[in-house]
Amino acid sequence: VQAQHDHYIYNLIMAAIIIKFPNEFQKTPLPTIMRSTNQNKDQELFVPFNSSEKKDEVMSKTYKFIQQHPRLSSLENNIMLITNELLMNALYCAPTDKKGSPLYHHSGRDMPIKYEGKKIGEIYLSFNDNTFVVGCRDPFGSFDNDTLKERLNEVFRSDKKASIDTSEQRKGGSGLGLKIAIENSTGFGLVVKKHVESFVFAALPLGKGNKTIHAMAKNLYINFF
Repeated sequence: VQAQHDHYIYNLIMAAIIIKFPNEFQKTPLPTIMRSTNQNKDQELFVPFNSSEKKDEVMSKTYKFIQQHPRLSSLENNIMLITNELLMNALYCAPTDKKGSPLYHHSGRDMPIKYEGKKIGEIYLSFNDNTFVVGCRDPFGSFDNDTLKERLNEVFRSDKKASIDTSEQRKGGSGLGLKIAIENSTGFGLVVKKHVESFVFAALPLGKGNKTIHAMAKNLYINFF
């Protein structure tokens, strides 16, 4: 949790909530992230998906949502990048079989895939006076704690800022567009209920441009339970 951020004390409280009450947070994450239970419904968008065929619909609705709200114009590039990365992860890296083995992790990103049975994922978009959140829920809970830590240490070193390697992401990368999602936000969270569900989110400050956001220190909230 970065001490220089405007909402430092609240970010500490949110971190404590994610650690102490991860199940409750995962069920209804937005009130905690947005610091409000009275969200304007015109400022929210939820888009369900269960197959790669839904990608164009998700991205189109995301773009239209941004266009409907001029205040989001400076964040358009960040929002579209993050939404795409979280969606691709949920479609290709999250699905596993009954034994927990990945189904599509090493598949080409142009391969058609569909969730089995009635499984559904969902993209969340929401904003208030000072914060925009992109979230993604998948019905697998397949992130691995050790792998995630190794990946964080690999791409974020104290003496080297991580770069965006598009070719690597298209090949699957870490199973999450980790570099892109973190670098293009100021707060990144991952809450995983093992073999049940994962909720990933990125928070961005309204009124800041892409270059400013890239240069800002990042809050990270990660919990496996």
